[in-house]
Formats: sequence, C-alpha cells, structure tokens
Amino acid sequence: MRRILLILLLFVSASNWQIIYTWNSSSHGIVAIIAYDLMDTESRNKVLDLIKHHPRYKEDFIDALPDTSKFWTQTEREQWIFAQIARWSDIARGFKDEMRDKYHHSTWHYINLGVFPNERLKEQFGTTLPSNTNLNYTNASNYERMNIMEALGYISEQFESEATTKMEKAVLLCWLFHLVGDLHQPLHSSAMFTPRLFSEGDRGGNSIKVGKYNLHSTWDWALGGEGEISKMADLSEAVRNDDKLNSIGINAKEELKYNSWLEESYNLANRLGYTKAVRDTVASAENSNSTEFPYFTMNNQYKYNMEEAAKERVVQAGYRLSAILDLINL
Repeated sequence: MRRILLILLLFVSASNWQIIYTWNSSSHGIVAIIAYDLMDTESRNKVLDLIKHHPRYKEDFIDALPDTSKFWTQTEREQWIFAQIARWSDIARGFKDEMRDKYHHSTWHYINLGVFPNERLKEQFGTTLPSNTNLNYTNASNYERMNIMEALGYISEQFESEATTKMEKAVLLCWLFHLVGDLHQPLHSSAMFTPRLFSEGDRGGNSIKVGKYNLHSTWDWALGGEGEISKMADLSEAVRNDDKLNSIGINAKEELKYNSWLEESYNLANRLGYTKAVRDTVASAENSNSTEFPYFTMNNQYKYNMEEAAKERVVQAGYRLSAILDLINL
C-alpha cells in the first residue's frame, strides 16, 4: 500500500492535474527533504545547529510546528525544520513594516533574461532590457535590487567571511535553501518582452493568464498543492527509489556552478515554458489593440511536459543543495 501511495504521489496524471495558485512551499520542502535524506548525520546537524541562531527561530520554527508534530519521529521533526528553512524566504513576504524591509528581498528570487515572441518583435524591442541581468556578484552596493545570481554570489561570500555572525549565517542559510530551489524553476530565469504589452517584461509569466491563474503560478505549483511533512518525505523517498530520477540527481551533483543551473532553466523556459503556442498567443495580443494581458489555453501535453520537467528540476535542486551544504562554511 505504501509503495502505491508513493507512486501516486510522484506520478500524478496529466488528466487529473490541478493548479492551485513561488516554486510553492511544497516544492521547496521537497527539495530540502531530498537534501536532508542525502546528507550524513554530521552534515545535517551542522544545518540544524546553525538554524537555532536564526533571529526568528522561536517564532517561525519552534512555535510554527504543527500540533501533529508531537506524534512525529525525530527524523520527521528534522525534515520539517529543513523544509521550513527552505520556505522561510517566502514566509518573510508576510512580515510587516521594518521586519519585512529587513528580511524580504523580492528581486532576489529571479532574474529576467529576455525571451521574445518572434524575431520581428525582438528587433522592434531592441537590445536593451529594462531588467537587472547581471550574472555575477561584485559588491553589496546593489543589495536591495540584486537578482538571484547576484544574491547567490553574495551569500557564498558571506559564508566564507569570518566577519559573518552565526545569526547572519542562519538567515542566509534560509535564502540559500530557497534560491537553490528558485533557480531550478524555469520561469524564475526569464521574462517575455514585447514593445507594447510587455515593455517591462511579463514578470516571468505572471502576466500571461492561464485559467484563474497565470503561467508562472502553474509552474510554481506544478507538483501540486500544500503537503504535510509525511507526504513531502514520501515523495522524496519515491524520487530516490526511482532509477531514472535518482540518476538525474546523481549526475546533477557533478555540476555545481550557479551559471550552469541558470542556463538549464533558461533553456527549459524557452523550450517548455514559452512554447510556440505561448509565443503566438502573446504575439497576437501584442499586434491587436487590446490592453488586456494575453490568455493562454494550456493543453494536456503542455501540462505533462511541465510536470515531468518540474519533477526533474526538483530532484536536481535537492541533490545539488546537499552537495552545496557539504562545501560551504556553516
């Protein structure tokens, strides 16, 4: 029965696909738990010890444990902490006033490399994008406007600095977990640009309507809705027991350069995110007199391709996160 559950959790059929609304909290949680399962006890404990220095450890970790946690094993409790570390950067979106200003960094989640509906509209748009497409971190002067690539570079530098406190590292640890996941979501790598409708970009698909939601959110929620820790752990186990996905994860650990992860996501965004059908839909809206954002009708083949890509990217992110955590100075 357990094996059947694992298969059902992992291989949701396209016909039964449901879109609810950032890689969502379940996807980030799965990435974190895959990393947890791959790490040895000593490496896990380094993470668990560091996160205790987080300035909001009591409020956002201990007090946030669900009531059912009193029935959990020690492993389940630790897996939940890992998942919460990965989700915390999104939790910070909900903070108020000074706390939000301090911990929420909206531009850190993505980079908007350019995608265009066709060559004609690309030529009309020109060569200058109205977005921060820096691929490397140089200094913190642009701290509040850094993109995901700059943020990851900044985090790496801070972990290597002897001046970084345990409290600061604990916050950055949350961002590291989260951004490793985000960088593997194809639509966190790019944006569609057009001269009229999307002169500032489509915000990674957020401005392309799909049903009651949008293109970006369908990718963020490609592995389903919010999941309990036991379901996320089961999915992690299923992934590691699947020969194909496990092989993809093992191979992914051989490439730990952030720029390579971005290139992978950007290629997937071009091939599976902004498909010809999506581009044609945007081009048609751009050429009309409408001021409405375009509406894309997603078919089952698109959903299936998205689902398969999402599974692979979550696996790659989890395996790579485990490797990165073994390399940095916690």
